[in-house]
Amino acid sequence: MNADDLYFDIYKITNSDVEANVKKITPVYPEEISVMEYHKAILTGLRENFSVLTPREYCVAKVHLGILKKIVSTNRPGIIFESDIVIDFEKVRRFIQLKKPDDYFFHLGVLQENFPKTNLFWIKKFKINDGDVWYQLFKTDQLWGAYAYAITPRVARAIVDAQKSVIRKADDWTGIFSSLRYKVYHYPLFFHPIERGELHCERSESRVSFKKALLGKIKLKLYSIVNRYLAIIMFRRISIKDR
Repeated sequence: MNADDLYFDIYKITNSDVEANVKKITPVYPEEISVMEYHKAILTGLRENFSVLTPREYCVAKVHLGILKKIVSTNRPGIIFESDIVIDFEKVRRFIQLKKPDDYFFHLGVLQENFPKTNLFWIKKFKINDGDVWYQLFKTDQLWGAYAYAITPRVARAIVDAQKSVIRKADDWTGIFSSLRYKVYHYPLFFHPIERGELHCERSESRVSFKKALLGKIKLKLYSIVNRYLAIIMFRRISIKDR
C-alpha cells in the first residue's frame, strides 16, 4: 500500500522502525513525567470520576491524546496502532473500502484470549460482499484496549475537548463516549497477542491495592463512627466550663 492510496494517516506507538507510510509516535514512560504532573492527574481523576490512573496508564493516555490532537490539527482521519500490533495493510485496505458514516470511531481489534467469543452486543450488523461483517455496538462497557482503532477529526476533537479537565484511561471507551453523541463501531480485524506487557501487570496490581485501600478506609470510617456513638452514650464530653 502506497501513502498516496490513503486519505488518512496511520500512526503507530513504538520505539521500533516503522513502514514508510506509517507515522511513528514515541511512547512516554513514567520516569519521563514529573511528580507534580502525575499528582495533578490523579487528584482530578479522583475528584471527577473517582478513578486513579497508574503511572503507565497516564502515560499511555497522554500519548493517545497527543495523537488525537494531531488528527484534529491535520483534519485527516487516522488509524492508531500500539506497538504489539502487526499492521496488515491488506486489512487496512479492507477498512478503507468500507462504506462508512461521515464521522466515526471504529475499534478494529480483538483480544486473542477472548476469540471467538466476546461480551460485545450489537445494534446493527453490516455485511460485506466477501462475507465479512462489522457492527454498531449497543454498549462499550466490554470494549477493551486502545491497540487498534480508527477515528475521524470531529470525533477526535470531541474526545480531546471532553478531557480538558480530567484525563481518562486510553481505553475507557464507556467513560469517553458516555457524554458524546457519536456511535461506536466494531470491525474485528487485528488480534492483540495473548502476551501482555507491563501496563497489564501494573493495572492488576493497582486494582488489588485500590480495593484493599478502599476497604481499609471504609473499615476505619465505620470504626470511627461506632466509637464516637459509644463515647456519646457511655462517657461525658470534655467541656471548658468544667475547668
